[in-house]
This record gives sequence, structure tokens and C-alpha cells, in this order.
Amino acid sequence: MESNGDIEAMKYDSTQDTLDHIREVQRQFNKFVFQLTNDIVEHDARKLTDAEKPAFDIGKPHLDALSHEGLYGSPEYMDAVAELVFAHNIHHPHHPEYHYMYYCLGCGWEGTPRELGDSKMETCPECSRLIHPDKSFGNRMTLFNLVEMYLDWRAVNGGTPEGMVKSVDVGFKRFGMPEVLCRIFENTAHAQEEYEAIR
Repeated sequence: MESNGDIEAMKYDSTQDTLDHIREVQRQFNKFVFQLTNDIVEHDARKLTDAEKPAFDIGKPHLDALSHEGLYGSPEYMDAVAELVFAHNIHHPHHPEYHYMYYCLGCGWEGTPRELGDSKMETCPECSRLIHPDKSFGNRMTLFNLVEMYLDWRAVNGGTPEGMVKSVDVGFKRFGMPEVLCRIFENTAHAQEEYEAIR
């Protein structure tokens, strides 16, 4: 003899539940894209302000010259990048530097690069002892930040998979990116190229 549960299971039609799930995924996707779009609209706007534009007017040609000389990713290039973009990166959450934390083992102070100002301070603002950085990649980043970072890096090297490999190589050296994330970035660049080729 069949139980009530068996009878209900036989009557169950999954169509509505599946349609509800599809609609909910689409709703969540639209919310995600809306937030990401708001982030992208503001992307690098600070570079056009007096706070950053003068430095980029001077420093960007030097970076371009190093790239044209085949020195992209070299120690000289990395030093020039770090010097130029530190004050920019600490204000934008799609850059790993934005999420660095600093700790003082002396007085217990902790803070972000923004609290230290645009200079690379190495001493605690409270007790003047050496501060210790926590530069763990991605611990405080969001998927929104990673998507914008991926798009930023893709744009830097012409939007090609080969360019993304270069960006990932530099990112791996500068930030200690996890290898799995490096592969995801590279795979995504290849998938984008394949998609664009068949459109």
C-alpha cells in the first residue's frame, strides 16, 4: 500500500519550482550587474582629479617607455608601477593594496593605507614603532572587486588572452595571487575571445 508521501511524490511536477529558481537566479544576476555597473561607472575617475592626475601625467610616459623596451614586468617596471600607483590603488577596492591592513605590535594600533595617508608610512602614527603589513591577497576583496580588477587588467594589455597572461604574471609577482585565480583570469580571457569570435 502506498503512503501519502509516495502519492504526493507521484503527483509532484517540478516545473514551477524550476521556473521560480530560474527567475530568482536572473533577479540576483540583475542585482549583481547593477552594483557592478555602478562600480565601473566610477572606475579610475580619481585619476582625473588634482589628487592623482599630475603624478600620472609624469609617470605614465615612463611606464609606457619601459613597456615598449620590453621591460613590462621587470623589476624596474615593478618599482616604477609601485611608486606611481600606490596613492591611487589604496583608494580603489579593485586593487589589492586597498585591502591591506597594518598592525602595530607595540600599542595595538591597526589601520588601512588610507588612514596612513598617501605615503608609504612604515611607523605607527600612535607610538612611532614599526608597523607590520598584512598583504594577504584577496582576504577582504569581493567578487565585485575581482571582476573589476580582471577587466582593468584586460584593458591594460589590449584585451587579448596573451595580454592577460602578462598582467597575471605581473599580478602574481606583485601580490602573490593564488595560482588558481591566475588560471581563472587566463581562462576567462580565452573564453571571452572565443565568444567574441563567433558573434
